[in-house]
Amino acid sequence: MQRTTRAIVSCLCALGSATLALAPLSARAGEDVQIVALDQGALRLADGRRLAPDGAVFPTRLDPSPLREAAAREAAQGLFQTAIVLPASPRRDRHGRLTGPARRVPIDGVQKADGEDDLAVALVRAGAAYADPAARIEAADALLAAEDAARRARSGIWALPDTLADSAQGGQGRVGLFTVAQGRVFSARTAGSTLYINFSGPKTVALAASTGAKSRHGLVPATLAGTVLRVRGVVQGTERTRIALGARAAEMIAGPAKEMEQ
Repeated sequence: MQRTTRAIVSCLCALGSATLALAPLSARAGEDVQIVALDQGALRLADGRRLAPDGAVFPTRLDPSPLREAAAREAAQGLFQTAIVLPASPRRDRHGRLTGPARRVPIDGVQKADGEDDLAVALVRAGAAYADPAARIEAADALLAAEDAARRARSGIWALPDTLADSAQGGQGRVGLFTVAQGRVFSARTAGSTLYINFSGPKTVALAASTGAKSRHGLVPATLAGTVLRVRGVVQGTERTRIALGARAAEMIAGPAKEMEQ
């Protein structure tokens, strides 16, 4: 009898542990939510909540091109119709939106051919959002690969020629907005623990970037001049615009001897 009781208790404990492990998949226990629309930088859910999944940044009406928000909305529409979502956290940002990772679950229960159940990665791959690897460093490789696939296929927002901004043109019109820019580095220097990257000479106006020691990801100041970098983040400043780079926010695209690639 004691053995039987112990076995039952062990099973219940194991079941309880599994339940606790699965619980974070939904902001409300056991709840799957249908996405209604992509609206103003977030996904509007059928129950009225708004979700901004970490790792994906959507264009908004503040974007200098009104076509970009529309392209993102259209690219995401297919995901709305074929899947429900499981928000992984009840955490909300200052705008009241749910944040954190979220799972994409096919409505018919059959995993789609792309095999992608990470909602942020699926949205980026569809061309509905920019990748923000600094927001989910554990998924950085998947997010960047998804964005690269969308850009090469010219899907969604990447069908517009200026979605990949030219760093030589500066960040005017993009201040306060998440931006992906690419260009040839004019110079790079360090001051204390900060690395400063300039995409133009002292008499011209172009985008600049800076990063702390923990976010450099292999960038060596002495070897950066003449290389082509792709950087991402929120544009700051007024006359002299710059991006403060987070982890994995700078990618080496070409060395000094190669032409720019997009």
